[in-house]
Amino acid sequence: MKVFCAVLVLFGAGLTEPVHSRPLTVEQDGSGDYTVIQDAVDAAESGDTILVGAGHYVEYTELPTADLCVWLDGTKNLTLIGAGSDLTIIGPIEYTPHAGSAGIACWPGDVSITVQGVRVVNHDLVGLDFNNVDASLVDSVVERCEIGYIVGGDIESVYIDSCQFVNGPNLGNSIALTVDAPSVRVQNTLVQSYQGGFNFDCPGSTDVHVVNCRFDADPVADNFGLVGIGFTLGGGGTVEGCYFTGWRNYGFVVDDAGTVVFRDNVIEGCRGTGIGLEGCDDLTVENNVVSNCSPCVFIGESNDHATIRGNHFLRDSVGGGASGLFIDTPSYCPWGPFYFDFSNNYWGTTDTDLVSTYIVDGYDDEDVWFYVDFLPLAEGPVRTEFHSWSSVKGLFEGGGEE
Repeated sequence: MKVFCAVLVLFGAGLTEPVHSRPLTVEQDGSGDYTVIQDAVDAAESGDTILVGAGHYVEYTELPTADLCVWLDGTKNLTLIGAGSDLTIIGPIEYTPHAGSAGIACWPGDVSITVQGVRVVNHDLVGLDFNNVDASLVDSVVERCEIGYIVGGDIESVYIDSCQFVNGPNLGNSIALTVDAPSVRVQNTLVQSYQGGFNFDCPGSTDVHVVNCRFDADPVADNFGLVGIGFTLGGGGTVEGCYFTGWRNYGFVVDDAGTVVFRDNVIEGCRGTGIGLEGCDDLTVENNVVSNCSPCVFIGESNDHATIRGNHFLRDSVGGGASGLFIDTPSYCPWGPFYFDFSNNYWGTTDTDLVSTYIVDGYDDEDVWFYVDFLPLAEGPVRTEFHSWSSVKGLFEGGGEE
């Protein structure tokens, strides 16, 4: 039997609201209306708010197809507010592989959800799983969950603000967030020690905004920190004012993506590539700093249209091989030719021969028909908004630790 330790809180759109809403309280010491979250959800009417007090909530209900802590069937719009992510905790006491557990689940449901001020922990399937649900997650932590947050189906929007996705379990394919929704807004959020950060892999996810977030990969575990943010399968949107470090494959990558803007970000100290270009309909990469990555940029496919300018590409001058390159390309690519415009970027030097030395492309290898044109180069540091990067870098120092 699967265990779904689920708290679903729904409010807003999709259903006719009652004339008034009411608060329902859950307190484990008996001082509230209920001691079990499921009882409050069952009693609630659409539009109600459920206030969950401090405590570690582990109860579940057996159903024919699953064991659920709290089940919301998608017929109510509710708001759930915990006492804070350090106080209101939902999930098993310990993480158990192959337990079939999920933290917050609702499918299907033509409703909207807001969850605020909770910590969802120790689920080997998913922390939050919403299908056909417009979802908001605020001031909350998802910890040690195989998939932190998955949202999909016939929905309109996803909103995440001031959250943390931390300490993904050291097995399987842990990822903080995967979304299939037309409109996505994520801001002021930390991803730390997950195999993958955010994955936008649907043609319908075209209005994505990721702003002022931090993505820290595990600096030691080889199976962690594969990709910070990826746009694939036609997904598109804007990433700005974010900070990435330690990623093993890519800090940021587009792979057969739609329209993507990546600007005013910092990627540094990645064991793999800073920015991966694996195909994009319309790509803008501007005013970013990419430093000490292996390499700064990898070009794997041509892009229909790309604007790449005003960036700082600062190679790892200590490392060898790819770790010492500004730009790398495939070792074999006999189709093309394809030309990539990297003019008006800053490379930490005005020595054009030196820049050329650390760009490996068709000018160096006749089996590669990818050519990088980097002239004219910026003769000095490009004017950028460093204040936004420093604020992101310091947002969550020590975040996610209990």
